Amino acid sequence: MILQIGALIFCALATACSLLTPTIPTVVIASPASGSVFREGEQIAVQSTATDPSGITRVELLVDNVIVRSDPAPRSASFTLSQSWVATQGAHTLTVRAFTANGASNVAGISILVAPATVAAVPTQISQPTATIIAAPTSSARATILPSSTATLAPGGLAIQSFTAETKDIPGGKQITFAWKSSGAVNARITSGTSQRFPQVWNVQANGTLVVEMKSTTYPNPQMTLTVYDAQNNQVSKSVQIAWACAHTYFFAPAPGTCPQSAAASTPAAEQAFQNGRMIWLKELRVGDVVSANVILVLFSDGSFNRFTDTWVEGMPELDTSIAPPSGVLQPVRGFGKVWRENSNVRNKIGWATASEKGFTSTWQAQMRESLPSAGNLKILDGKVIEVLGDPSGAWKFVSP
Repeated sequence: MILQIGALIFCALATACSLLTPTIPTVVIASPASGSVFREGEQIAVQSTATDPSGITRVELLVDNVIVRSDPAPRSASFTLSQSWVATQGAHTLTVRAFTANGASNVAGISILVAPATVAAVPTQISQPTATIIAAPTSSARATILPSSTATLAPGGLAIQSFTAETKDIPGGKQITFAWKSSGAVNARITSGTSQRFPQVWNVQANGTLVVEMKSTTYPNPQMTLTVYDAQNNQVSKSVQIAWACAHTYFFAPAPGTCPQSAAASTPAAEQAFQNGRMIWLKELRVGDVVSANVILVLFSDGSFNRFTDTWVEGMPELDTSIAPPSGVLQPVRGFGKVWRENSNVRNKIGWATASEKGFTSTWQAQMRESLPSAGNLKILDGKVIEVLGDPSGAWKFVSP
């Protein structure tokens, strides 16, 4: 029976899931940061990465829901590119949309402001807001202002004079105190960066303070974004980054973009090299409180993989004596051999074993994910770390030497 490790990982984060649901690609915009300010006529390069086991076939750049670039992709599991657009004055939403070979798509978006080519006069500083100011906690950490603490301007005098966020540890999470000042605005909104797919949003007044409590974050040191609006619905945004470390630490570097789902767990393991890949056996694979036993990962040299349960038990034949390997190669035995003999697609793709299996201690750790496919990281025999993406098959790659 194929082991649904990836399903266990993802279901641990959601109340319900279905392995029959087609996967959607993961899209991440690396730059520019949301809330960035540009000048009219400036060429803005949007760098993004899209990943999906079935392969990325096309990536589009949209400005305010209008396609301005469409680039084909080589159907690889991960595709990174830079798409450019010449900035026009005003507030804009930049969206990257990726398509997979299976026809699925997903998006990631950011908000930017494009100021006139001629710098407008800085508006007069507004008076202290009348809203009640909540005192900042004594043991707090002030956020880092991105990109600066100066006012963010828009045509007509709409501006953010200041936006701060101070954090305090509380049982089960964080208390965050926001404070902000703006001019020319009639209302505002604060968006949490603890989740990119399901961000928490607070509708607030144009000036004031807000104290919230949050339980967890999917991303380390997330950004919080203030967006203010004038009567014509023009908008200006500013982001701050708060200090919020992940609950657990990755056992390797560089770390993925999301936090670990749980602490790293070690397990007895074995690995065998083949002509076109390797097989890895794990005595147990632990994801939170869920433990799966006797896992076999078949890692092909082309970056794809399959996952199986080791069903070989003592008393079964260790190998097929009727199979004679060519000189210099081996027929795999026991659990590896059973998978190899019973799955012709595996056997034909991975080839013969080139060395005997070797035992070692492996380490596994699951990543937090906001959508399928699931992901985890594994230390292999030579000490390198790989990322396994998908369920019950998908893509793998080296992430740490």
